[in-house]
Amino acid sequence: MLESVLCKYPKVYSFFRVLVRSKDWEKNAFLKIIKPNWTVIEIGANQGYFTALFQKLVGNKGVVHAFEPIPSTFELLQKSVSNISKNYYLHNFGTGVENLDYVEFHLPINDHGQATMSPHALDTWQNREIKKIICKVIRLDDFEPIKNLKRIDFIKLDAEGAELPSLQGAQTLLEKHKPLLFFEGSKEWMNSFKYTPRDIDQFLGSLNYEHLLVVGKKLERIHSLEKFWENKRPDESFNFLAKQS
Repeated sequence: MLESVLCKYPKVYSFFRVLVRSKDWEKNAFLKIIKPNWTVIEIGANQGYFTALFQKLVGNKGVVHAFEPIPSTFELLQKSVSNISKNYYLHNFGTGVENLDYVEFHLPINDHGQATMSPHALDTWQNREIKKIICKVIRLDDFEPIKNLKRIDFIKLDAEGAELPSLQGAQTLLEKHKPLLFFEGSKEWMNSFKYTPRDIDQFLGSLNYEHLLVVGKKLERIHSLEKFWENKRPDESFNFLAKQS
């Protein structure tokens, strides 16, 4: 039973069985998973919808660190967070496997939600008008405000394909804090960064992470992202929850 695997979060699985039918399932998931006093890191915060939610959930004694590389989107993020509580830190950087001062991001015009540092995204967006923006990318293991944290409980990643590089750049933090991971993925975006589901399996497996849930059109417990994606379309996107065993 999945409940035994999620021993620290016994209500999560039964909740997710209903959750997949909900239009706002991501929000509802976080309401169930994230606890007061937690430290949350959000990679790809976009305009701050979930950042503001995380603020409320962790409370005054919790902390939220949100990363968003695109300056115009970062401005919207700053307006979204609540000034009532000072439990948040906003960082105008992307995240990856190395520290880079000048990285070219590609952003579809009039779309703040799909900026990516992958040059191969241009192949996917052939019929869309694209602008290029230079941003800074940091490695979480080297970033002082993060590496000095006493605890990290939850990391959410929605980085348009940069999920694995971001996790690889946080390997020491993952080993030390063992946070829950919630990340999005599609083969299309993975291909654009030249990695595969097997690469995610191998990396997370080396840290004793197991994939617990996939939430899309249905709910499954999975042990291998490679096998899960064998018969899926490249453009199909799914969300995964993983914890260290």
